[in-house]
Amino acid sequence: MKKLNCNAHYIEAIIEALEDAVSVNYCTIEDPKLGYPYAAGYSREAMKTTVSNLKTLLKDFCHE
Repeated sequence: MKKLNCNAHYIEAIIEALEDAVSVNYCTIEDPKLGYPYAAGYSREAMKTTVSNLKTLLKDFCHE
């Protein structure tokens, strides 16, 4: 198994972005002007960004 050697701040930023996405989803579903389409779009972008950030994390900080 590879070891991950990185600054915890990088992982904390990824977690914070996901927590923000969860919060936006809860808030916008009840908003008649935004609703599910906005929540779905926000979630999609948050997931795409998270995947990209995790790939970068593995590429830059993973060592055997």
